Amino acid sequence: SSGINAEYGDSHVDKRGYLHKKGELNKGWQNRWFLLKGNMLFYYHNAHDTEPIGLIILEGCSINSCTTDNTTFTITFTSEGARTYHLCADDEESCSAWINALQRSSYSYLRAQVERLHEQVLALEKKKGM
Repeated sequence: SSGINAEYGDSHVDKRGYLHKKGELNKGWQNRWFLLKGNMLFYYHNAHDTEPIGLIILEGCSINSCTTDNTTFTITFTSEGARTYHLCADDEESCSAWINALQRSSYSYLRAQVERLHEQVLALEKKKGM
């Protein structure tokens, strides 16, 4: 099977790269290959795997940088009992790039952007008509 990692060419992937993920049961940090496609964050054992070992759908969550460490961030879901994912990048720049990409990936963020652009168009049309 081709799997999602092999299936998506660069034009369809918003971000990809290695991050360290804290295990849910094994509390150690594991190096994982992550692939962001729209609001879906897939993760794999490594970049050569074709089948993901996990998927995080980035809706109803917040992405926050860790206050004590510039390379660590969390994906926290608002629903009760939902898992919080702890992720760590190799450096501050990479961490910041991942946070920005993840924060912009949700449907609600995209909808808000479209609404804001629509309001700007309406304001311009109104200005033109005056």
